[in-house]
Amino acid sequence: MNSQSQVSHQLYNVLPTDIEGFESLAELALDMRWSWTHATDALWQEIDPDLWALTNNPWLVLVTASRHKIESLLADPVFHEKLNRLVQARREAVEAPAGFSKPTPRLP
Repeated sequence: MNSQSQVSHQLYNVLPTDIEGFESLAELALDMRWSWTHATDALWQEIDPDLWALTNNPWLVLVTASRHKIESLLADPVFHEKLNRLVQARREAVEAPAGFSKPTPRLP
């Protein structure tokens, strides 16, 4: 996220936003499409398998994970690449035109 679009809520300031890659995790956790696409389930399960099994809530998993856990996962090239692919797919989906936003051909 750039500095203009960062959240300024007081609660958000206690999160480890200074960790490289945390903003990407937050972007995915706050994306409500996860509730029906399940594309990010394995990512959250990797952060905290027990909490994920209980809640299936990515934001809860993210905000309760230890700083050490987040740092170690983001330092893992495999996890980091998975995260980058998911963020890119999310951004492409958000920017793609919706079905009803395309003009339809006129019927004779």
